[in-house]
Amino acid sequence: MSDPLLTPGESRSLSRIPELDGVRGLAAFGIVLWHYIPSVVVAQPSTLLAYVNRALSLSWAGVDLFFVLSGFLIGSILLRAAGSPRYFSTFYLRRAARIVPLYVVMLAGLALGGLWLQLGAPAPVQPLFESKLPWWSFAIFAQNFFMPGIDDFGPKFVGVTWSLAVEEQFYLLLPLLIWVVPRRQLGWWLLALFFSAPLLRVCLQTGMATYVLLPCRLDSLMAGALLALAWSTPRCRDWMVRGRQWLLVAWIAIAIPAPILIRSGAGLYALRGEFGWLLNTWLAGWFAVTLALLLTGQPLLGAVFRLRPLRWMGRVAYGLYLLHPAIGWFTHWALLGQVPVLNDARTAAVTMLAASLSLLAAGAAYRWIEEPFITWGQRFKY
Repeated sequence: MSDPLLTPGESRSLSRIPELDGVRGLAAFGIVLWHYIPSVVVAQPSTLLAYVNRALSLSWAGVDLFFVLSGFLIGSILLRAAGSPRYFSTFYLRRAARIVPLYVVMLAGLALGGLWLQLGAPAPVQPLFESKLPWWSFAIFAQNFFMPGIDDFGPKFVGVTWSLAVEEQFYLLLPLLIWVVPRRQLGWWLLALFFSAPLLRVCLQTGMATYVLLPCRLDSLMAGALLALAWSTPRCRDWMVRGRQWLLVAWIAIAIPAPILIRSGAGLYALRGEFGWLLNTWLAGWFAVTLALLLTGQPLLGAVFRLRPLRWMGRVAYGLYLLHPAIGWFTHWALLGQVPVLNDARTAAVTMLAASLSLLAAGAAYRWIEEPFITWGQRFKY
């Protein structure tokens, strides 16, 4: 999800750019689309559903967009607060206030689901709670360490939390790095970590490890952190503003592979191709340039990301990310008595209903669970 975890207040405090909420919203929307359509669709070739599936085959990249945005926002906050005596305490208290409350609710639901399994849950519901992963790994955000061993994301109820675990581990790395490394050397460290990710993916080749482990996803996170460092440096920021037309040229050039990948309809299987190890790095670069264009005021992209529906989804993105898989599963089971499948008009209607319920649940979770704790967390100052 993730960063699905920065509050709108924190993001706006950097430079009051509302488009960043829209970026977060688009990332969340892409992930919902991926889980609700390409990952469950069964379509005959040359049908409308097959074309829709192909058009959305890159929607899984919403996770990469989350990571780049997280690297930028977290990096910006930490760079601004680096001289504070409350640098670590305030950062971790605010992060805990943002992340933990709704996550605890999800873990409570997982525990109740485990009890339901023991009492005889219906067969279509069982994948939501069945797991070969240690239950305790979810409590300490270590579930992604165990996923490669079983080649699975674990219980469908909380399978998406692998990215949350990556975020939490990133929160241990970046604050320490910014605190310890002199500012003039920081860029070289961030670059080294950026390039270490694709090299590690080459060594590991394909598989779950290259997708869910922090070292293999550092290119996306560090791309955002590098942008934060550049934007916080007056000379680099002035260069970006003066040369934003060249940023647009770079954005268009980097985007060229996107329609090719969409046309192929490969989805996540593209990561298993000959150059799959470079795919996440390409996305990291493309999304970082996208953020740079928004920071420098590119009007067309800015208009898109200022759209109110996207900004609202950005506001509730954390809840939407965590809740939508379970809601989609329960909706298909309750109305059709089966696991989520999209193959006809009836299942499409149920999928649309599940999406609507997910948005409602995310809004409610933000209002009644997340927002009170966010407000409490903002009491802690750097």
